[in-house]
Amino acid sequence: MGYTGGLNRDPPTPAPPVRVRLLPPPTVEACRFLLAVQREFADRPDKVDDFLAILLDYCLMRIEVPGVVERMQVVLQGYPDLVREFNTFLPWGYALNLDD
Repeated sequence: MGYTGGLNRDPPTPAPPVRVRLLPPPTVEACRFLLAVQREFADRPDKVDDFLAILLDYCLMRIEVPGVVERMQVVLQGYPDLVREFNTFLPWGYALNLDD
């Protein structure tokens, strides 16, 4: 075989196959929640716009979680089912109040 310079010349091991998830479960649940918000506020497009504006501000890092909670409390006030479901997306230690 000849001199190999002390290097192991075995063929490289192929990488394991990559598993791709198009929409992980949290994303699917978030999409379902957005659809629920749109259905609930079908006659109040201003509420949907406010909801989306809060999410956009968070995504663009204009506000942090406490700001999301404060603003979303106003938008979802009077809709306990939406409040409960929204709370499932918040980090531990944060929640919208159901009594407001």
